[in-house]
Amino acid sequence: MRKILSKIHTWGGLFCAPILILFGFTTLNFNHQFSFMDAGEKKVQWEKEIEVRVTDDNNAMCDQIYQALALRGNIYYWTARRNNNGDFSFRAKHPGKNYSVRIDQARRLATVEETRFGPLTVISEMHGARSYSQAPLGVLWVIYTYLSIVFVVFAGTSGIYFWAKHKDKARLDWVLLLGVAGGSLLLLTTVGLWG
Repeated sequence: MRKILSKIHTWGGLFCAPILILFGFTTLNFNHQFSFMDAGEKKVQWEKEIEVRVTDDNNAMCDQIYQALALRGNIYYWTARRNNNGDFSFRAKHPGKNYSVRIDQARRLATVEETRFGPLTVISEMHGARSYSQAPLGVLWVIYTYLSIVFVVFAGTSGIYFWAKHKDKARLDWVLLLGVAGGSLLLLTTVGLWG
Protein backbone atom coordinates (compact mmCIF):
# COMPACT_ATOMS: atom_id res chain seq x y z
CA MET A 1 0.00 0.00 0.00
CA ARG A 2 2.81 2.37 0.91
CA LYS A 3 4.52 1.79 -2.48
CA ILE A 4 1.29 2.50 -4.38
CA LEU A 5 0.68 5.70 -2.42
CA SER A 6 4.29 6.72 -2.99
CA LYS A 7 3.95 6.27 -6.76
CA ILE A 8 0.66 8.20 -6.82
CA HIS A 9 2.38 10.90 -4.78
CA THR A 10 5.29 11.12 -7.25
CA TRP A 11 3.35 10.94 -10.54
CA GLY A 12 0.52 13.12 -9.27
CA GLY A 13 3.09 15.73 -8.22
CA LEU A 14 4.52 15.77 -11.74
CA PHE A 15 0.99 15.97 -13.19
CA CYS A 16 -0.03 19.04 -11.22
CA ALA A 17 3.38 20.78 -10.90
CA PRO A 18 2.76 23.05 -13.95
CA ILE A 19 -0.52 24.41 -12.58
CA LEU A 20 0.97 24.91 -9.11
CA ILE A 21 3.89 26.87 -10.58
CA LEU A 22 1.46 28.87 -12.73
CA PHE A 23 -0.82 29.62 -9.76
CA GLY A 24 2.13 30.60 -7.59
CA PHE A 25 3.44 32.97 -10.25
CA THR A 26 0.07 34.54 -11.03
CA THR A 27 -0.72 34.92 -7.33
CA LEU A 28 2.53 36.86 -6.89
CA ASN A 29 1.55 39.01 -9.86
CA PHE A 30 -1.92 39.71 -8.39
CA ASN A 31 -0.30 40.92 -5.20
CA HIS A 32 2.70 42.78 -6.63
CA GLN A 33 1.74 43.75 -10.23
CA PHE A 34 4.98 42.93 -12.07
CA SER A 35 5.65 45.48 -14.82
CA PHE A 36 6.79 42.85 -17.34
CA MET A 37 3.35 41.19 -17.09
CA ASP A 38 1.81 44.29 -18.64
CA ALA A 39 2.65 43.43 -22.23
CA GLY A 40 0.62 46.33 -23.55
CA GLU A 41 -2.59 46.13 -25.48
CA LYS A 42 -3.55 46.34 -29.12
CA LYS A 43 -6.94 47.49 -30.33
CA VAL A 44 -8.40 46.05 -33.52
CA GLN A 45 -11.76 47.06 -34.99
CA TRP A 46 -13.68 45.13 -37.60
CA GLU A 47 -17.18 45.05 -39.06
CA LYS A 48 -19.54 42.39 -40.36
CA GLU A 49 -23.01 42.47 -41.83
CA ILE A 50 -25.38 40.27 -39.85
CA GLU A 51 -29.08 39.48 -39.70
CA VAL A 52 -30.47 39.84 -36.18
CA ARG A 53 -33.96 38.85 -35.09
CA VAL A 54 -34.95 41.69 -32.80
CA THR A 55 -36.32 40.62 -29.42
CA ASP A 56 -36.97 42.33 -26.10
CA ASP A 57 -34.78 39.78 -24.30
CA ASN A 58 -31.28 41.30 -24.04
CA ASN A 59 -29.67 37.96 -23.19
CA ALA A 60 -31.18 36.30 -26.25
CA MET A 61 -29.98 39.22 -28.40
CA CYS A 62 -26.45 38.87 -27.02
CA ASP A 63 -26.43 35.13 -27.70
CA GLN A 64 -27.76 35.56 -31.21
CA ILE A 65 -25.21 38.24 -32.13
CA TYR A 66 -22.36 36.35 -30.47
CA GLN A 67 -23.06 33.24 -32.52
CA ALA A 68 -23.47 35.21 -35.73
CA LEU A 69 -20.04 36.81 -35.17
CA ALA A 70 -18.46 33.46 -34.15
CA LEU A 71 -16.85 34.99 -31.08
CA ARG A 72 -15.43 32.95 -28.20
CA GLY A 73 -15.48 33.57 -24.48
CA ASN A 74 -18.05 34.76 -21.98
CA ILE A 75 -20.72 37.37 -22.61
CA TYR A 76 -21.15 40.07 -19.97
CA TYR A 77 -24.95 40.13 -20.19
CA TRP A 78 -25.28 42.97 -17.68
CA THR A 79 -23.49 45.33 -20.12
CA ALA A 80 -26.22 44.99 -22.78
CA ARG A 81 -27.66 48.39 -23.79
CA ARG A 82 -30.19 49.69 -26.33
CA ASN A 83 -30.43 53.25 -27.53
CA ASN A 84 -33.43 55.13 -28.95
CA ASN A 85 -32.56 54.11 -32.52
CA GLY A 86 -32.80 50.43 -31.58
CA ASP A 87 -29.04 49.97 -31.77
CA PHE A 88 -27.65 47.37 -29.40
CA SER A 89 -24.32 46.95 -27.64
CA PHE A 90 -22.65 44.63 -25.13
CA ARG A 91 -19.23 43.46 -23.99
CA ALA A 92 -17.61 40.05 -23.75
CA LYS A 93 -14.39 38.50 -22.48
CA HIS A 94 -12.01 35.82 -23.67
CA PRO A 95 -8.58 35.10 -22.14
CA GLY A 96 -6.33 37.75 -23.66
CA LYS A 97 -9.18 39.62 -25.39
CA ASN A 98 -11.97 42.01 -24.52
CA TYR A 99 -14.79 42.52 -27.02
CA SER A 100 -16.98 45.58 -27.34
CA VAL A 101 -19.83 44.83 -29.77
CA ARG A 102 -22.19 47.41 -31.31
CA ILE A 103 -25.05 46.64 -33.69
CA ASP A 104 -26.35 49.27 -36.08
CA GLN A 105 -29.86 47.93 -36.76
CA ALA A 106 -30.56 50.27 -39.68
CA ARG A 107 -27.46 49.17 -41.59
CA ARG A 108 -27.52 45.58 -40.21
CA LEU A 109 -23.89 46.05 -39.35
CA ALA A 110 -21.93 44.77 -36.35
CA THR A 111 -18.86 46.67 -35.24
CA VAL A 112 -16.50 44.76 -32.97
CA GLU A 113 -13.64 46.39 -31.13
CA GLU A 114 -11.16 43.81 -29.84
CA THR A 115 -8.65 44.75 -27.19
CA ARG A 116 -5.88 42.15 -27.39
CA PHE A 117 -3.43 41.53 -24.57
CA GLY A 118 -0.10 39.71 -24.47
CA PRO A 119 0.50 36.04 -23.59
CA LEU A 120 1.52 36.82 -20.00
CA THR A 121 -1.86 38.47 -19.43
CA VAL A 122 -3.57 35.34 -20.77
CA ILE A 123 -1.63 33.25 -18.22
CA SER A 124 -2.83 35.53 -15.41
CA GLU A 125 -6.41 35.30 -16.65
CA MET A 126 -6.30 31.49 -16.57
CA HIS A 127 -5.80 31.64 -12.80
CA GLY A 128 -8.73 29.73 -11.37
CA ALA A 129 -11.14 27.15 -12.66
CA ARG A 130 -13.17 29.24 -15.08
CA SER A 131 -14.58 27.78 -18.24
CA TYR A 132 -15.09 29.98 -21.26
CA SER A 133 -18.10 29.21 -23.42
CA GLN A 134 -17.35 28.16 -27.00
CA ALA A 135 -13.76 27.39 -25.97
CA PRO A 136 -13.25 23.58 -26.03
CA LEU A 137 -9.89 23.78 -24.27
CA GLY A 138 -11.55 25.80 -21.50
CA VAL A 139 -13.39 22.68 -20.32
CA LEU A 140 -10.12 20.72 -20.24
CA TRP A 141 -8.55 23.52 -18.21
CA VAL A 142 -11.34 23.30 -15.62
CA ILE A 143 -10.99 19.50 -15.39
CA TYR A 144 -7.20 19.79 -15.03
CA THR A 145 -7.58 22.44 -12.32
CA TYR A 146 -10.02 20.36 -10.26
CA LEU A 147 -7.92 17.18 -10.62
CA SER A 148 -4.91 19.15 -9.40
CA ILE A 149 -6.86 20.47 -6.41
CA VAL A 150 -7.93 16.93 -5.48
CA PHE A 151 -4.33 15.75 -5.79
CA VAL A 152 -2.97 18.57 -3.62
CA VAL A 153 -5.40 17.58 -0.85
CA PHE A 154 -4.36 13.94 -1.32
CA ALA A 155 -0.65 14.86 -1.32
CA GLY A 156 -0.99 16.79 1.92
CA THR A 157 -2.89 13.96 3.59
CA SER A 158 -0.61 11.19 2.30
CA GLY A 159 2.45 13.27 3.17
CA ILE A 160 1.31 13.44 6.78
CA TYR A 161 0.58 9.70 6.64
CA PHE A 162 4.12 8.92 5.38
CA TRP A 163 5.58 11.19 8.03
CA ALA A 164 3.47 9.66 10.82
CA LYS A 165 4.58 6.14 9.82
CA HIS A 166 8.24 7.14 10.02
CA LYS A 167 9.79 5.75 13.19
CA ASP A 168 12.32 8.50 13.94
CA LYS A 169 9.90 11.27 14.88
CA ALA A 170 10.68 13.67 17.69
CA ARG A 171 8.09 15.33 19.88
CA LEU A 172 9.10 18.66 18.30
CA ASP A 173 7.86 17.35 14.91
CA TRP A 174 4.33 16.91 16.29
CA VAL A 175 4.45 20.35 17.93
CA LEU A 176 5.49 21.95 14.62
CA LEU A 177 2.84 20.07 12.63
CA LEU A 178 0.02 20.89 15.02
CA GLY A 179 1.26 24.47 15.45
CA VAL A 180 1.34 25.15 11.71
CA ALA A 181 -2.05 23.46 11.18
CA GLY A 182 -3.62 25.37 14.09
CA GLY A 183 -2.04 28.65 13.00
CA SER A 184 -3.35 28.19 9.44
CA LEU A 185 -6.89 27.49 10.69
CA LEU A 186 -6.68 30.49 13.02
CA LEU A 187 -5.55 32.75 10.16
CA LEU A 188 -8.33 31.49 7.87
CA THR A 189 -10.92 32.01 10.60
CA THR A 190 -9.62 35.50 11.38
CA VAL A 191 -9.63 36.57 7.73
CA GLY A 192 -13.06 34.99 7.20
CA LEU A 193 -14.65 36.72 10.17
CA TRP A 194 -12.91 40.09 10.26
CA GLY A 195 -11.36 40.43 6.81
